[in-house]
Amino acid sequence: MTVAFDVSRQAPSPAAAQPRKVPSQSALQRNPPRLESVDILRGLVMIVMALDHTRDFFANGGFNPRDVTDTALFLTRWVTHFCAPTFIFLAGISAFLYGAQGRNNQARSTWDVSRFLVTRGLWLVLIEFTVVRLGWSFDIHFNYFVAQVIFAIGVSMVALSTIVHLPRGAIAAIGLAMIAGHNALDGIKAEQLGAAAPLWNLLHQPGLFDIAPGVKFFVLYPLIPWIGVMAAGYAFGTILTLDPARRNRTCLRLGLGAIALFLVLMFIGLSNDLSRIGG
Repeated sequence: MTVAFDVSRQAPSPAAAQPRKVPSQSALQRNPPRLESVDILRGLVMIVMALDHTRDFFANGGFNPRDVTDTALFLTRWVTHFCAPTFIFLAGISAFLYGAQGRNNQARSTWDVSRFLVTRGLWLVLIEFTVVRLGWSFDIHFNYFVAQVIFAIGVSMVALSTIVHLPRGAIAAIGLAMIAGHNALDGIKAEQLGAAAPLWNLLHQPGLFDIAPGVKFFVLYPLIPWIGVMAAGYAFGTILTLDPARRNRTCLRLGLGAIALFLVLMFIGLSNDLSRIGG
């Protein structure tokens, strides 16, 4: 079997003995360096996602981690809840970097970014309901569609194509407001809205409805708060353009602050649960 080997142990060939050419400054500008931290994070999340999808096909546990009693299965299911938020947040970051880096070190216009987001988003929606659907169901009868994370990413890109024209502060405010406040809408139920119920399923409440006689549509990933998650990622992209030292300090502070906020909210929720039990 052919395996990789360490070429540094080989005797240098005549070509290898020649001095290496240093890329010119213009070449470096045409090919701006990638952010390895973003690539590493994306790769780690893909590994976790693969773990989750493997579990779906070979395990008997439910989709809700609270429905299983096996510790390992619980942990492998719980950790995968980070996949969708991270992917969609990174999609927002990538959209910002697409515009900021541009071509030949020239930033793209907002309209260029907007057009890219529309076409890429619509393409992802098409892929969701064709290729991805077939891969999940192996069913060639198009009478049942499921709006999953690819659908959410695609429609969020289309929505972001409009949001990017706003000031950066407004984009961040929209993203954070949708993330922090979407649970305030939980009291509104689709069944209360009559003919508008399918629209509320698309926006906030997962649900099943008919889109044509004999054709059903199940929304697994409603668009709120995912549009906000992508908008927040787009606004966050500004931080990644800072010099490395400042960027790392800012990311560390934001990360520690987010973890602290999570622990506070978790403690408040646990306290409320215990108080209800005690009452």
